Amino acid sequence: MQDSIRQSSENFVPLMARGAAACATPNFVRRLTPTECERLQGLPDNWTAGGSDTQRYKALGNGMAQPIADWIIKRITEVVADCCSDRGDNPSTH
Repeated sequence: MQDSIRQSSENFVPLMARGAAACATPNFVRRLTPTECERLQGLPDNWTAGGSDTQRYKALGNGMAQPIADWIIKRITEVVADCCSDRGDNPSTH
């Protein structure tokens, strides 16, 4: 377990255990709020509002951060376009 925890210069340790998101300082550990988890996922505040905190954590934990998904889709599109232009193909016909 120790090797999965990284110490930062501010004595703040991000902590993940069995899907629970938390942050630790030298004096205490606290759970991240659903709003903090939404922000980490790139979502607007209260995006998952309306359910219990358990439902919100589950929804956020099962998702992918939107900025990461956008970057992956953009890169795939660029690679396919580059590959097809090198071959003289039109990527929109595939």
